[in-house]
Amino acid sequence: ENIYVLTFTSPKDNRLTPTFIDAFILALDIIEHRYPRGVVVTTSGIPKFYSNGLDLELATSTEGFLDKWLWRLFRRFLT
Repeated sequence: ENIYVLTFTSPKDNRLTPTFIDAFILALDIIEHRYPRGVVVTTSGIPKFYSNGLDLELATSTEGFLDKWLWRLFRRFLT
């Protein structure tokens, strides 16, 4: 009955960066805590890419990227 659509746009190819992950988790938190239960659908505002994965250079050069951002995002998806 309640369908929430999150459209993300992180040019140029929706890579997973700390900034993107923080914003995405915040959006999920807002939906969870301020709106009635429902279904969340995600989509991309960039026609060519849903997500092109990690920004590998940024991920390897950011201390704690896996624990502070990537694993946190994955846990959020699973819960």
